[in-house]
Amino acid sequence: MKASYLHRYRLAYYLKSTALTMPVLPIWWSQQPGVGVSVYLAGMAIQAIVSLVIDFPLSLWSDKTQPRIPYAIGLGIFALAFIATCVSGLWGFIGYLVLLCIAGALMSGSDIALLMDITKDQFKTELYELNRRFYLFTSGLFLVGVGLYLISPKLLFGIQALFLAVAACLIATLRTTAHQPLEATSSSEKVALAGNWRISPTLTWGIVVMAICLAGGEFEAVNQLLNRSLQIVVAAVSIAHINSLWTVAGVLVITNMLSSLGLGTRARQLSEKHGVYATLIALVAGTLASLMFINSGMLPVIVLGAVVMGITKGIYRPLVTTLVMQALPSAHWKARWLSVTGMLSSLVSSVINVLIVLGNPPESEIIQRMAIQLLCVMVPTVIIISARRRLALPLATKEITNKITRRVIKLGQDHPAWLEQTYVPANNQIISRVVASQLASDLPHPQILHCDDDRIEFEFINGPILEDVEPTRRWQVLSQHRVFMALHARKSLPSADLAQVAQTQFAQECAQICNCSTVSHGNVHPGNILLHDNKFVLVNWDHSGNSSRALDELALLTHPDLNATLDQRISMFRKLVTAHNNDCPIHAMTYQQVAKRVVTAKIIDIHSWNDSETKSYLLLAYDEARKSL
Repeated sequence: MKASYLHRYRLAYYLKSTALTMPVLPIWWSQQPGVGVSVYLAGMAIQAIVSLVIDFPLSLWSDKTQPRIPYAIGLGIFALAFIATCVSGLWGFIGYLVLLCIAGALMSGSDIALLMDITKDQFKTELYELNRRFYLFTSGLFLVGVGLYLISPKLLFGIQALFLAVAACLIATLRTTAHQPLEATSSSEKVALAGNWRISPTLTWGIVVMAICLAGGEFEAVNQLLNRSLQIVVAAVSIAHINSLWTVAGVLVITNMLSSLGLGTRARQLSEKHGVYATLIALVAGTLASLMFINSGMLPVIVLGAVVMGITKGIYRPLVTTLVMQALPSAHWKARWLSVTGMLSSLVSSVINVLIVLGNPPESEIIQRMAIQLLCVMVPTVIIISARRRLALPLATKEITNKITRRVIKLGQDHPAWLEQTYVPANNQIISRVVASQLASDLPHPQILHCDDDRIEFEFINGPILEDVEPTRRWQVLSQHRVFMALHARKSLPSADLAQVAQTQFAQECAQICNCSTVSHGNVHPGNILLHDNKFVLVNWDHSGNSSRALDELALLTHPDLNATLDQRISMFRKLVTAHNNDCPIHAMTYQQVAKRVVTAKIIDIHSWNDSETKSYLLLAYDEARKSL
């Protein structure tokens, strides 16, 4: 990750805090002419619903652009909302609601998506620590906010707007490459790439996602209830002769300070050491305890309950976010996925908070209802999530194959995802050849993590295949990632443990053209070249084995989807043949002679395939390539 980017993100995250205005804003609006308590509560509820409605379409835009853009714009609009607060009155309140609604929808998802782009594999660790430091660094703002409010409410709101504007400027300066398009603007510019994988949704995946959203909604419902109740119960037992605002602010400072001590480290250790099951059990127990403590009517116990809830809040929010992102259905769905799951969790919390107040019960009974429904819902939810701590999700593929590739994750743990490939029983013998070929080859391949009789586990590389790159840029990308250089640099040395590749017409023709034997991938084409940063790996080694080195070289060099000129192919051919043995027949041939022979052989092979759109397309493409020679 880029350290300067992370530092700026952190500072913006702290400046985004509304701790300055949190203790006083409800009082300010409820005292405005034409607003009052009922209008304030109704207005906030309506803006939350509208924000959910516009959240998803805005998240689609966020995924198509860099997340810093909607995040920075959202922060800027959030700042304007506090300028509208200075207007006061009903129209000021309406302006505040409209701006708050738009800002919330813009920032939802894009803030976390940007953090993921910056931190990569350190996302969960940074998220925990960011929450811990957030509570610690912003604690004093509660007291400062109350003091400024008693001096001048408009001064307070102006300073809050300034903080948000500075945060927007900081976010606008962050530039990450993960959301750059596959095209570049000039031939000399490096082509930035993004992963393009997606899963095939399964019933298990859907159930786990719903359970995660339900858990997030439950914890958030309790947090919202306690946030509203805390001011009421603290004010009721406030210290005599002291403004109740100071008492509320003091309690908030104490709870934030105590909640932040070791929060990130301890929460992460709990999750890593004992797993997501123990973490969820601890969260449920802590939430129930906080409900009972805050309902006690004694100020020290209320403070303890608020501290416990602060700790659970600092754990469940990053945990739920991590679980949501681990269940991500597509590489391009970061912001919109956070938006969708956030909407579901918000819907859950809204429904719960409506149901528990039916019949207008007293505050103590509302808290009791919350505790009972929390137990009833969270027990089966925890069981569902814990039963799928190892979540294997099949990846979508364009073609029917003899294997299934799954993206595997350990829910709630800082463990990178990996790939698992399983074959139909009749093809299990392929596994030993795939593993042996990759270990014997000089060509880049994904790291093999584990293999047995029916599966292979590889590292998961979040990058696109060459086939996903704009056709006019593919030749440039091959050069940028040094693919032909890797083919040139490998040794002409076969493996005694490997058989020959399948003797297709193409393989036989290559064997006549070149007598340099080596370990070959056997099926090099744009769909099997996976790109990552400035490197590449070859995937799908099912056709690998010993063969002539020309097999992989000519399979790629003559492929019609590279969009390269004849001169470019001839030049690369001349470079590649310099690595062949001196007595190799290929030295006596031109590129056109070689290409005509192998392209003709490839067309014969394609004719033997089962009918498909791919077959029809490649027959036409290779026929055009042959005519151009």
